[in-house]
Amino acid sequence: MKKSALTRLGVGTASVALLLTAVVGNTTSSTAAGTRGGTLYVLTQGDDILHLDPQRNYTGEDMAFASAFLTRTLTQYTYNANPAKASTVIGDGATTAGTKMNGGKDWKFPIRKGMKWEDGSTVLCSEFKYGISRTFATDVIFDGPTYAISYLDIPAGDYDSGSAYPGPYTATPAEQALFNAAVQCTGKPATGEFLTIHLNQVVADFSGATTLPEFAAVKPSADTGTTYDHHLLSNGPYKIDSYVSGDHLRLVRNTNWASATDATRPAYPDVVEYDFNITPQVVTERLMADNGADSTAVSPDGIYPTYLGDVMAAGSAYSTRKIVGFDPYVSYTAINTSHITSLAKRKAIMASWPRATLRTLSGGDYAGSFADGVIKPSMGADYKPTNIWGYNTFKTTHHAAVAAVVAKKVGSVYKCGTVVRSAGYVCTAAVPAYDTVVTTPHPGALGYVVPDNGSCAVAQQILADGNITDPGSLTYDYSDKGSMITAQASAAIKAALECAGFTVTLHGIASGYYSKVLNPATQGDLSNAGWGPDWANASTVIPPLFQLGNSFDLSRYDNQAFQDKITAAMANTNRGTQAKQWQQLNADAMAAGLAVPKLFTTIQRLQGSDVKNAYIWGPYGSYPYAQLAVN
Repeated sequence: MKKSALTRLGVGTASVALLLTAVVGNTTSSTAAGTRGGTLYVLTQGDDILHLDPQRNYTGEDMAFASAFLTRTLTQYTYNANPAKASTVIGDGATTAGTKMNGGKDWKFPIRKGMKWEDGSTVLCSEFKYGISRTFATDVIFDGPTYAISYLDIPAGDYDSGSAYPGPYTATPAEQALFNAAVQCTGKPATGEFLTIHLNQVVADFSGATTLPEFAAVKPSADTGTTYDHHLLSNGPYKIDSYVSGDHLRLVRNTNWASATDATRPAYPDVVEYDFNITPQVVTERLMADNGADSTAVSPDGIYPTYLGDVMAAGSAYSTRKIVGFDPYVSYTAINTSHITSLAKRKAIMASWPRATLRTLSGGDYAGSFADGVIKPSMGADYKPTNIWGYNTFKTTHHAAVAAVVAKKVGSVYKCGTVVRSAGYVCTAAVPAYDTVVTTPHPGALGYVVPDNGSCAVAQQILADGNITDPGSLTYDYSDKGSMITAQASAAIKAALECAGFTVTLHGIASGYYSKVLNPATQGDLSNAGWGPDWANASTVIPPLFQLGNSFDLSRYDNQAFQDKITAAMANTNRGTQAKQWQQLNADAMAAGLAVPKLFTTIQRLQGSDVKNAYIWGPYGSYPYAQLAVN
């Protein structure tokens, strides 16, 4: 699915129990109300939005922001504070969530009439078709999801995407015909157009895929290729007024947008301004102070861990402005198996990882629970514990108190057994009641029981078991915005790995993090990351993360048996048995040392006192940007 914005990885709310009972200030799409006017500010430590180009936009927070204000996809999730209700897919650029045909191998979408681009022209079916076609041009359009490449009924080929179609920029007429056969427009704009998509397999929940901006329209004459991020033509309620990387993005109203064509975007603020490059703790400090324009501000970064206790305390001054909610993400560190080919080394890395220290730095109980894989328990049937870390069982035996035994008088003498003693001599001292505990370890997939904060000794033993005396060097990639907590976390990781015997080079990346680690030429050995499902099927977790060549494959595991299992699970149309395949693949990935699972994260946020309709929107773990209003 979607990668997590690293500005908020590992920073979340309290526990699931708290989330179920203490969600604050939530509203729903049916009751959300506001007045038009004012400026909504978005404050972040990030230096930019990674991508506004819809076919390249694949970070949850960025997708939530862009889809609220600038880009309309074929379908969308419902705006609702209830996560279960919010997962409902409805029409957006299409009037419905699509009609399933041919058992789910073909899908038909009626294009909504009356939608306009910011230049006043009508949004056409052919422009949705063109937008989808851009996904195939992976030499130009990269970093985004690739479900179109995986699912569309187009032959395989030798282009970088693995398809016989190279995208619209370089396709020959014969190659373009392959795409045209898979994606077809019928009808007329005046009376109604229909987009029909032919798939190479049954995808029963394909309407979930079309919520992604990968399936958004792009007007061919406005397409500027790799620079479209900063020259986006909007068909949403706002348009770009100015965009300066590292400084700000300012949106103003798109006067050609009509509310009659859009029931889910009330477009309350007059202006939306995204301010970049703010010192991480300063973001939270400004929201806590709530002064001036900051009273109409929100932040996607979450609450800075140092201030979590103050903000989240019961009865705090922030109780009417704090919100908690469900987070779809799992934080993990990918292990690049093309660099680290030794399974023993990969297992030693996992065993030494200081997970508890990192959790404490991220907010302790507020950060989330320890992860055992990349599939989150909220995925339901697709989740099963992997037992990667192992566990201990304890058997307690209670021993009753034993009274003291004194010398017994036998005739005229006192004896302990046959030995003569003096009167009152204590033969056996009293023994108070006591318990004995027998600990039985149950090794996990690493072969040992690994404590929450890792174990240098276990890591060293794993290396010894593999006859490795010098494990060599490692490079650790992480997003570094200058936060003290980031510095402490990276230092803890370095110390833990070096205790195990590795030599570690820290590689803090100040900007363009994902672009660098997704490039095999610039990725290091270990890459910090986060991921959440695109919809409720682990087909949007396991393949993107571990299938060779897929959209977020940082582990690069070239093992044919494992890859064949992924292919088989993808092709399985029986949802029950497919779920068991995802469970096993999750366990297999951990046993193969493809990633260090860290936290099943949760989230909390703080916004200005004049922001209305704020809640955590379940599909992206974000604000419901389209619903926000300001006084």
